[in-house]
Amino acid sequence: MAGVAVIMLLAWLLHAMHYGVDLTDEGFYFNSISNPWIYPYSATQFGFMYYPLYELVGENIVRLRQASLLITFGLAWAVSWTLLQRAGEDNPASVTGNTLPRAALAAILAVPATTTLILTDLWMPTPSYNTLNFQGFLIATLGVMLARPLLNKASLAGWVLIGVGGWVSFMAKPSSAAMLGVLVLGYLFAARHFNLRMLAVSVVTALALLVASALVI
Repeated sequence: MAGVAVIMLLAWLLHAMHYGVDLTDEGFYFNSISNPWIYPYSATQFGFMYYPLYELVGENIVRLRQASLLITFGLAWAVSWTLLQRAGEDNPASVTGNTLPRAALAAILAVPATTTLILTDLWMPTPSYNTLNFQGFLIATLGVMLARPLLNKASLAGWVLIGVGGWVSFMAKPSSAAMLGVLVLGYLFAARHFNLRMLAVSVVTALALLVASALVI
């Protein structure tokens, strides 16, 4: 039943993406995404980040909103799934130790994260620098939960994801990326997962993506 409720809520949100527009903030979002080269310089580069998605959905604002919502939900679900998987490893007899209940519970936990930016205060479902920043934080969070001091496939993927999340957050808002870096380092030290060589993987990943972004822009 919980899974059905989540599907119904997502369906309602996807349908609601057809309605409403804020001519001030969302006007800026529309202009930035549809033509990110319109501004000579900007503190945020979210327009360049969402421009390929905008082209992929046929320059359709409704589909852009829907795609961004599904991306956020997918990332939030992945974070919730990984968290529950870790809990299931410690207690296999719990609900988190079973695949289907864990998937449904992860979907339930992902709903608040998916709706937090569009249902609080004003209805502005168009992706923006806030949306991109939040998605970057979700990617980094997923990476932090996978990252371990030892080298293996899951751990390496985690360190790479930390770099990807940092890059996404930087493209959204550099100050948020700086805070994200402080939080990630603090957690790694507290959890005793810090490893300088593995951290270099995250740094190199972020720097490589930043250089590539600069060249493209």
